[in-house]
Amino acid sequence: MLFVANAVALGVHDFSRIVFVGLRTRRRRRLGTPSEGVRMGLVDPNDASVYPPVPVDDADSDDLDVGMDNESEGVMTDGPFCDNGLQGGPHKRPRLENGELVGPVPSPTDSTLSENDELVENVWAIPAFSRISTDRIYSKPFAGGPPEVLWRTLLFPRGNHNSLGTHLSIYVELYHVPPDRAWRTLNVQFQFQMINQQYPDQPFLSEESTFVFTKPGADRGFDAFFPLSKLRSLDREWIANDQIEIRTVLKLLRTQSAGPGGVELHGGNINCRATCGFVGLKNQGATCYMNSLLQTLFHLGAFRRAVYQMPLDDAAVSVPLALQKVFASLQTSTESVCTKDLTASFGWQSVDSFMQHDVQEFSRVLCDNLETKMKKTPVEGAIAKLLEGKSEAYIQCINVDYKSTRVESFYDLSLNVKGLRGLRESFMQYIETETLEGANQYRAEGYGLQDAKKGVRFLSLPPVLFIHLKRFEYDPIHNTMVKLNDRFEFPIDLDLTEFMHDPAQEEHFVLYSVLVHSGSVFGGHYYAYVCPNAGAPDSKWIKFDDDFVSAVPTEAATVDHYGGDSPIDIRTHGRRGRDVRLKTANAYMLVYIRKRDIPNLMAEMKESDIPTCIRERIERDEQVKREEEAAALEESRKLTITFFSAQQLQECNGIELSSFQAVPVKIFNDVTCETLVEEVEKAVGVPAAEQRWFVYSKRENKTVRANKPFDWQSMRHKSISEMFESLSLIHHQGPCKADIFVHDQRHSVRLSTNDMLDVTLPRDSSAFDTLLFFKYFDVSAQTLSFVGCRTVPPSTTIRSLASLCADLVSLPPDVDLDLYEEEDVKARRINILQEDMTVAACKLIHGDIICFQQRQRVDAMNETQIVDDLLSTVPEYLLALHYSCTVSCVPVTSRFSSEDAPMFPEFRLNMRNDWSIPRAISAIAHYVNVASPDRIRIYPRSYSERRENRTECYTVLDHESILDSLLRHCNDDTNPVFYEVLDFSVHDLCDRDVITVVWRHNSDSVVFPVLVPKKHATGAVLFDALKSRPDVMSATGGSVECIRLLAVGGSRALSEIRPPTLLEPIIEVSHGFANGSNLHVRAEITPMDTDDSAVVWISFVITGGYVPKYYGEPVGVVIPKNATLGQCFDMLCDRIEDTRPTPCKHRQDWAFACLRNGTAQLLKREDVIWGGDEQNPPALPDSDDIHYPVGRFLLIDQGGDGPKRQSRANPLDRPIKIYN
Repeated sequence: MLFVANAVALGVHDFSRIVFVGLRTRRRRRLGTPSEGVRMGLVDPNDASVYPPVPVDDADSDDLDVGMDNESEGVMTDGPFCDNGLQGGPHKRPRLENGELVGPVPSPTDSTLSENDELVENVWAIPAFSRISTDRIYSKPFAGGPPEVLWRTLLFPRGNHNSLGTHLSIYVELYHVPPDRAWRTLNVQFQFQMINQQYPDQPFLSEESTFVFTKPGADRGFDAFFPLSKLRSLDREWIANDQIEIRTVLKLLRTQSAGPGGVELHGGNINCRATCGFVGLKNQGATCYMNSLLQTLFHLGAFRRAVYQMPLDDAAVSVPLALQKVFASLQTSTESVCTKDLTASFGWQSVDSFMQHDVQEFSRVLCDNLETKMKKTPVEGAIAKLLEGKSEAYIQCINVDYKSTRVESFYDLSLNVKGLRGLRESFMQYIETETLEGANQYRAEGYGLQDAKKGVRFLSLPPVLFIHLKRFEYDPIHNTMVKLNDRFEFPIDLDLTEFMHDPAQEEHFVLYSVLVHSGSVFGGHYYAYVCPNAGAPDSKWIKFDDDFVSAVPTEAATVDHYGGDSPIDIRTHGRRGRDVRLKTANAYMLVYIRKRDIPNLMAEMKESDIPTCIRERIERDEQVKREEEAAALEESRKLTITFFSAQQLQECNGIELSSFQAVPVKIFNDVTCETLVEEVEKAVGVPAAEQRWFVYSKRENKTVRANKPFDWQSMRHKSISEMFESLSLIHHQGPCKADIFVHDQRHSVRLSTNDMLDVTLPRDSSAFDTLLFFKYFDVSAQTLSFVGCRTVPPSTTIRSLASLCADLVSLPPDVDLDLYEEEDVKARRINILQEDMTVAACKLIHGDIICFQQRQRVDAMNETQIVDDLLSTVPEYLLALHYSCTVSCVPVTSRFSSEDAPMFPEFRLNMRNDWSIPRAISAIAHYVNVASPDRIRIYPRSYSERRENRTECYTVLDHESILDSLLRHCNDDTNPVFYEVLDFSVHDLCDRDVITVVWRHNSDSVVFPVLVPKKHATGAVLFDALKSRPDVMSATGGSVECIRLLAVGGSRALSEIRPPTLLEPIIEVSHGFANGSNLHVRAEITPMDTDDSAVVWISFVITGGYVPKYYGEPVGVVIPKNATLGQCFDMLCDRIEDTRPTPCKHRQDWAFACLRNGTAQLLKREDVIWGGDEQNPPALPDSDDIHYPVGRFLLIDQGGDGPKRQSRANPLDRPIKIYN
């Protein structure tokens, strides 16, 4: 148990101090600043003992955490710490100056342990606990581990994250490490103890946890450490004189890899070739399964040699070349190897690197791909020679001379784990002989039913034997996949001679690799243990955990990953006890190599053995990479600034000023601004002396305007980089992706005194003039066009601006114009400008857009709106442009329409997305010439498919919804809306439900809907609907008594429907499925139940994925009374083979389960399927009104014969595939 061995050496005789309660660990987030302690009065700013936290580069913090996903970060939290001393009295502590440690470092004797002790213990007394006002406090640093390594404890007095206000949150932080350290990681096991003030020998203990610390600032701990309610209790058991004491206990884990100062460190060195001779592979996100397999394959010399001998091709994307480069880098590099080129050669996108996959599945896919690439090459068949074995499945009759055999090849063996002690028992079960007798006799060709023996035997085993342990299985009771963490032992030396078909064929293997899965069925992490010199007397094991590589003892690779119980001492509520937990990190794949083939399989390969062509190709690729990096470095010295002037704005029409093409100017950042001005003159055609710049930027209302003037002349002799600092340009925020607008000062307006009010601004300078853009709205042409820009004094009147606008479009000077400010169309802020106000009074600033139009007479306005149906004002036109959209109206076949219903067209219609749903439906009804809009229903497009989403329906009754609610999920410009034309009004559906009936006869099927009342409807309604159909009556001879109805939802049988059956509960049950519209009633001519037989309905379920999935259609089979599964097995299988959606392979893998009381119970061969007892029938789940006979509904799990699962635990997850 943790800490017990060294606790005795420390004088700790009460081992209750080191027992644990179950709390979960997690990272904390960044909170607060270092000044909080001073501001809150907790820390004296003059206290020399208060030294600042060591800064952490957040951009390089990927290696601060080792968890199941291996992707989290350790984050440092800046803040004050509580100055209360270490156990053993005060110390002279070092200080940090310019990032270096100055002053004496606390020696191990300053704390409780010496340098060579494993345990580090620190007691932290916290006085005035109730008066702490800051959200966190730190202990003084304490020494532990290698020399100059300092730790400290962080406490959140009021909790952190989800424990805020309920528990103390506590963490241990790696505070300081020497800058010249030769190691990279510290693997530490830690625990916190709240000291009981009344009974010091009975502390409150946290769970023990392990974390790999890699740099200062990395921390780990518990959000919910100690309940705050206990500190507020009256007995004052944990707090005395407003003071609490917390003990932090650390244990540095030791391995075979010795670190400095005599402390042996567990955890890998990123540059670890010098320490253990190997390097790791970088994890791209969730590629740990690939890294584990690649390390296993790489250290097989024969496999690596075969990969090296694959001929190179000139393809831009090549899987063999990428794999060769990875293997060569693993052999020669001193740093962790990146696998991005390999995954890119697979045809994977970046999202594929973040999907979790099964390592066995990836192994098969990779080997299949490589075998295909090796065809017609000198290494064709190399993988088969290494990995392929052969087995023979046989059935041999006992009483007659008949035998059936089938030889199958395998690249890995999948062996059972559940209920077995170890590998030998699993092999025994694999080749176990089954006797087929009684109701389960074998039908031998020419001999009929015969007693027989069925089994599997090995003909040959491969030199490299991959064994997959089946730790994932389907639990029919809970209807989910579960992971088996049972203990399962596997030996290092494996003798499989007794399992061979030929007893004289000796097969002796030695363990070479263990691939471990840590986690659950829903996610986890893979890492591998590899023995590169397997079979040698001095063999050693190496742990490959992505880019962390370390030497480990043999027990760590074997015994520690058998799985099974992990006993833990616990203490809760003052009571001591024993808890048992299952290890979630256990062996998932085992790789054995045949002893007699070790010289060939493990032949040492030197760097010189890498083929010259591969080394040259790698060097050439590296040279290209260096040239690209040099070019990128050269390019990084250039800055690209985009400019535009009034000339580029001539093409702008409509809202804002965005539909133009800015001119990019690329220039080195060390040239002067004067050179840039000359380049701008060439680009936009504005003379340098007349250029006035305005920075194009985003305003607070999210509109983009040229609203920041910039005086480039004052910086003409400074560099471009200095100018960039002054400009503070924010690239590509606007839709036009421009930076600077260049105004031609020759277009500045100098107005007479009569056109301006009294001002105090200088008259001889244009520095205070306001830049305005002008657009003209032509009512008759229904266009809004850019006509120019001008700078005008702020004192200019709006009346004078109107004269300027008239001149821009060649209108008479005395024409009446209305001027509007286009402030924010999206927010409907389009402000009319009053003639008697000035530019300053209207709060017009640089970059504002002025839209103007001829003033409309009232009679002309009415004529325009009524006769021509045109927009008559600038606000109307802008809003129409903003909300205008073209909708693609796509017809969908109505389930309620008759077979001779007319077909409706697909068309595009101009609408506004602020229209109400009834108005949009009316427009569609008018176009398709449907008299009443209440006969139309519309649907949005489905998120995942390019079809209608039937679960979201809109009608004319949805008055509060707008068209935008249907279009907001469209990620393209098609704006599809699906419409359905009904034969009746949608008002009829308010009090009725729709049930789809599927009539099946022979090989034909007809689908038709039936409207049923929502309340008190029975199956008689469905039978009446069947009577009204001529095709049904002709098939049944005018009677419906021979028809049986089965409710089907989610691909599973729900209930038989008879005339008195209530339909409402069935419809309610179907709402629990992913898509309620899957509910349908199957009608077909089926034999009626008798006293001697009944129909049993079988649903298909596949359990190959994380979540069991129903698929296909249920099948009905007539079963004799009191018949067992063994007696009916062949009949059931024959019936299923006639109707199942996928071809069959192995009947022996099929499993039947009976639905009883809403749960599935596996059936054995001797179990009776239907005994004729239908009293007290169980209820369907979630409903007390639907009943079905006991044993009449079965599930069948067809193992690997079912279709590939489409749904995974992660909605973005998909089956693994190599596309190239």
